[in-house]
Amino acid sequence: MTSINNKFNNIALFIGVNKKYITDEYANIAAILMANNYNLFLTEGTKNILENSSIPTVTEYSNIDIIITIGGDGTMLKAAELAQKYNIPLLGINCGRLGFLTDICSKEQDRLMAILEGSYITEQRILMEANITMDNQTTSLGLFLNDIILMRGGLPRVLEFDLYIDNEFICNQRADGLVIATPTGSTAYSLSAGGPILEPGVDAITIAPICAHTLNTRPIVINSNKKIAIVANHRDEVTASISCDGKEKTPLPRNTIVHVAKSNEYVTLVHPCDYNYFNTLKEKLHWERKPHARLFTD
Repeated sequence: MTSINNKFNNIALFIGVNKKYITDEYANIAAILMANNYNLFLTEGTKNILENSSIPTVTEYSNIDIIITIGGDGTMLKAAELAQKYNIPLLGINCGRLGFLTDICSKEQDRLMAILEGSYITEQRILMEANITMDNQTTSLGLFLNDIILMRGGLPRVLEFDLYIDNEFICNQRADGLVIATPTGSTAYSLSAGGPILEPGVDAITIAPICAHTLNTRPIVINSNKKIAIVANHRDEVTASISCDGKEKTPLPRNTIVHVAKSNEYVTLVHPCDYNYFNTLKEKLHWERKPHARLFTD
């Protein structure tokens, strides 16, 4: 991680959904920032949600110092594409539930102001890229910060697919799906599928089957520079799809090949100076909580 003391002056605000509790928090945060003479802008999608806002839309991202998201981790994932495209650091204000990516609670105004005044650290998170090859045509699925998920659709029937790493056949799997996750995404769906938690600085990715139909199938961790290929060979009547970072599903017919590789691009996250990844895990996963003692009497 890097500690930098540059002040953020030009701020782009980003919200992903039109929900009252989020728009209310946006209004509070915007009022505080304007009262402190920061230059505020809205991303285009945010402006579409907040049609009546007097804050102007971003016209030139090269002038933006930081993007601040207001919502949850899903909002951060949506904004990550924009942050990566224009090489702008990203900060999340949590109005959601867990919030592994969003460091600041919406009520922690002092911590927000400290960051904007130059008291913060930055961290680069790796991105992966994916594409599919079908009928000799290759289509990009774009970049993902969290994970790419192969899932079944329609009737609850098992998927079957072959897994290759660096062009070497690893195994044939029968499962309800598969999650390939970055260290950032290791605390998301991959964790629910039994995958390990990776510290963000670890140069690795996880591959975790979803409800594998053989007991000897287990999640694995590989170097992030390895290239992954998945060949869909489920029966024609079985439907499957794939999704990057929770975006719209892409159908995955039989014999489609999914390619996943590490991107040269990164997303830069902004954290408070007291940020500690393991403290985040302890807080969000309640590792420090002890079960209530129970007294038994005759």
